[in-house]
Amino acid sequence: MKNVISIVFIINTLIFSQADTLLEKLDGESFYYKFEALRIIRENNLEEYIPELEKRIFIQETLLLQEVYLKTLNALNAANTYDFAIQYYNSIDIFNPEPYIEFNSKLEMKARIQQIFFKYGDYSKTEDIFTYLDDPNEMKRYGLILHDLKTVYENVPLFQTQALDWLLIILNESTDKFIRKLSLEILNEINYSEIINTCVGIINNENEDGNLKYFASRILFDRDYEGLPDILRDKINSDPSDVLRWRFASGLLEYYALPSDWKLVIDHIPNEPDEDTRGMFEIIVDKFIPPKPDSLSYFDLCTKLISYTGEEMYQYGWIANEKTRDYYAEELTAVKQSIKNTGKIEQACEIINSQILPQAEQDLQRHLITEEGYKFLHYYTIYIKEEIEKEFGPCP
Repeated sequence: MKNVISIVFIINTLIFSQADTLLEKLDGESFYYKFEALRIIRENNLEEYIPELEKRIFIQETLLLQEVYLKTLNALNAANTYDFAIQYYNSIDIFNPEPYIEFNSKLEMKARIQQIFFKYGDYSKTEDIFTYLDDPNEMKRYGLILHDLKTVYENVPLFQTQALDWLLIILNESTDKFIRKLSLEILNEINYSEIINTCVGIINNENEDGNLKYFASRILFDRDYEGLPDILRDKINSDPSDVLRWRFASGLLEYYALPSDWKLVIDHIPNEPDEDTRGMFEIIVDKFIPPKPDSLSYFDLCTKLISYTGEEMYQYGWIANEKTRDYYAEELTAVKQSIKNTGKIEQACEIINSQILPQAEQDLQRHLITEEGYKFLHYYTIYIKEEIEKEFGPCP
């Protein structure tokens, strides 16, 4: 505890000992030191500097410096921020930058300051954002207004269509990977009606950035898009990115895996062109555990496992012969029928605990089922038991 107190004391001492230094930087000639001082004030939430900032904001030589002062006051939640924002905004058109060079146009400065107006519920100057974006002579800094476009879409019906149009333009035309990802994220957050088709198009574009493809796949996953498993299955063998092939395989096995999916990934390994990625495929195959299907009852799980046993697993050679195949089909059928006929779980639990689970262990050792067959038989049987106990209570 003493150490923690000492650290806090040292930090506070350093902050307050630099008070004079910060004021010196604010009043010095170096733009770099001024920006640095304002950053320190913002990041350390030094509210005691609010009066000093208010005294200095409008004597700054450039609009950019005035803007940074204003945004520092905003970050500190200074009471006069909105009034200062109005004063700053009204001064933009008449501001004379001589003899200093302004690196930002006045249209851009008006657009950027909307962030503060929006914070205070003032949307009266929203059009400035689109005046800036629509001007072909402006150098667009999309990252500075992307979140404002989201605010406009959600709060200003008059400009909602324009905000959406620009989010799509930025997504499709920007060369900045981070900006494109952010625009896609915002489109998802505002529930853009074509977000599914947009994400599918991104993933299927061979020339698309890999990180954006992966982010698009996460959006589809979060939205429970039914077509995502098929996309992942296709991309495991066809995507030009070795990392994405592995990522898509990992996602398929972690969340959706049917027996055919595991076989797909296994079969891909010898054909994987990148040696390191091949090793990563081998790891996910080795560690694979069949995921529990969502929202299936014990009865449906039994039916599904019977189907897997009688069709895919036997066809793939994961079950050695018909006798072994038929054994599991019969025992699983007995599990669901015993509960259906009696409304009780004693017999079903006995079949699971004393027959199916131990028999799978023995059959694995006797090579009557492979490791692949064992994992599906073992884990799905566990899932069946969990659902039985969830519905009827613990097995006796």
